[in-house]
Amino acid sequence: MPKRGTFLLIVQTTVLANATNLASQPAKAEQYRHELSAAGVLSLMAAAASAGERIPDSLGAAEAASEFCRFMLDHLREDEERATGRKMEPPTWLARA
Repeated sequence: MPKRGTFLLIVQTTVLANATNLASQPAKAEQYRHELSAAGVLSLMAAAASAGERIPDSLGAAEAASEFCRFMLDHLREDEERATGRKMEPPTWLARA
């Protein structure tokens, strides 16, 4: 499977697992409803489809998917920002040109 397809498969699976996990926790389900809704998932997957075209040759599909999800899924980004004490910036390849 080409790198872009592998990236999209990993991101899609992560988004689905993330939604299941958050939905099972009422407080988090409410807080992150924007990610769990159909519109939220559609937006995330549209961003993933676009980002999949910009993955640098030096970055593997799994690494790119990890970077994408850690930045684009709000609770993962917020957890990392709390842990490091600094605002997380998007990977350079993810930022739209």
